[in-house]
Amino acid sequence: PFAYRAVGGDDPSMPRVELEVVEPPALASLSVTVHYPEYTNWPSKALERQIRALIGTRIEMSATTTKPIRQATVALEDGTLVPAEVQPDGLGFTLSPVAEPPFEVTRSGSYRILLEDTEGLLGGDETRYEVRAIADLPPNVSMEQPDANIYVTAEAVVPVRASIKDDLAIREAWLRFRRVDVVVAS
Repeated sequence: PFAYRAVGGDDPSMPRVELEVVEPPALASLSVTVHYPEYTNWPSKALERQIRALIGTRIEMSATTTKPIRQATVALEDGTLVPAEVQPDGLGFTLSPVAEPPFEVTRSGSYRILLEDTEGLLGGDETRYEVRAIADLPPNVSMEQPDANIYVTAEAVVPVRASIKDDLAIREAWLRFRRVDVVVAS
């Protein structure tokens, strides 16, 4: 902090103006937890500020701040603003994975955490964190045996072999078939 005044010619009567330097609010700590899509059956996982997750993953956050705040918002690159819940003492915030609108990984990009202190001073706009969205590709299934249409007797045993590949995991596989000699009534 310091004080200043302007002096013009022989008139030193301007009062001193006091200037106080005030730091904007900032993050003291931040924890990020990812909640993967339900179909994966993967447990939630703590990550760093940079997020790398499957499309459809929801993000949970909790943070402490360097000074009391009255508002915290996660600003996504696409313009979506996700308000967080400020702690009663104002020294942090939480973001629920079921917030509305949610912080959900839909594509790669970035996010910022915007903070407003109790005096209206803004902080956090200058720091961007990366979001890397990973697509869950559909599985690849190829029939290995039989390798073409075949004709067999009614008592024949037909060996079946398939190759199934997925970028994440295979939870289960089943074979559906239809007999052409069975008429289905509608």
